[in-house]
Amino acid sequence: AAEAPDAADPQVDAETGFVADSAVAFNLIKRDSDLRQQAVRVMRGFNRVGLTSIVDVGGSIRGRGAQYFDVFSDYETIESLYDDEELTIRVRALVQGDRITPLSGYEELVHSFAERFGRADDSMFRVIGVGEDLGNIQENGYQETVEMAIANGWQVGKHAGALADIDNYHRAAVAVGQTTRLTLEHSVAGIAEFERIEALGYEDVVGINLSIHPFLGRGRAGRTCDSRPYRTATERGLRVGIGTDSTNAQPSNPWINVYSIVTGKDVKGFGLRAGGVTVNQDGESVTCPDERVSRAQAIQMYTKGSAWLAGAEEYIGVLERGRLADLIVLSDDIFSNDVSDDDIWRMHSVLTIVNGQIVYVDEATPLAEQI
Repeated sequence: AAEAPDAADPQVDAETGFVADSAVAFNLIKRDSDLRQQAVRVMRGFNRVGLTSIVDVGGSIRGRGAQYFDVFSDYETIESLYDDEELTIRVRALVQGDRITPLSGYEELVHSFAERFGRADDSMFRVIGVGEDLGNIQENGYQETVEMAIANGWQVGKHAGALADIDNYHRAAVAVGQTTRLTLEHSVAGIAEFERIEALGYEDVVGINLSIHPFLGRGRAGRTCDSRPYRTATERGLRVGIGTDSTNAQPSNPWINVYSIVTGKDVKGFGLRAGGVTVNQDGESVTCPDERVSRAQAIQMYTKGSAWLAGAEEYIGVLERGRLADLIVLSDDIFSNDVSDDDIWRMHSVLTIVNGQIVYVDEATPLAEQI
């Protein structure tokens, strides 16, 4: 993938083999195979590392990166797997608007997807709202687009959401007379955003999807501090989940990302969020913020926190009687002192169960002989 002629950033870490531009890797998956097989291969890869559900923001006529398929036709691939009950990943979809105009066309598109994928209470695929690209807001109007979503009871996801986006959502909510949810997608929210959320009483309205982008850095790994507020947002009790932007920018493997969140390090071992003075790859002494969290906090953000961002906290995110049966058995005990921080990113699932069904078994584990 790194050697592909269209690679935006062919950075490869010599020890781990991580590639900075994962969109290129996913483009390779698409070569010489039909769409259904591509989707199955991606889902199986997700299951292997222990993913059981995702929030999908794919679909755009731009035809690149995460938006690598036509929003008007290529959902047919997932629909066919859904109809045949072959989805092995639980999907919550935010539908992108891209260049669709007038606004009513965007609204009709979202309704059509929701109707095509079964009942409102369906557990495997559900349309939950709009975003992260909210469409042609230059012509349709930004506040008007958010008002449309809120009036339909839809969640709103906003790319790189910040203070102005919270304020726009609030104006739209006041105009409509109700709230849904706003997720600040791969946001670098800070104190100004936190204080506005708290001042508006929006602790259960606005969620923060903290991206893991700086881990690979897109050419900046080993050099640049990062201020994504994992610790600060957690300490303030805000709704926080983890977003990978996988298939476009970063690894889908949650254990690579948990490693980075816990240690504060990037792929080069640079403490971009580890606090104190550290030396970067250019030999410069820099002081980075300390936004590390415990392993338990990182897991909770990934599970309970991300379930809230998906609008699915009543069904998934914690192990409780009455919840949907999504669970994994890990190769190692992440809470054990015998598992070092450097071992976290090597972890994987040996057994993945989605909706009560076994969707992945590591053939090298003794469990395989018993199943």
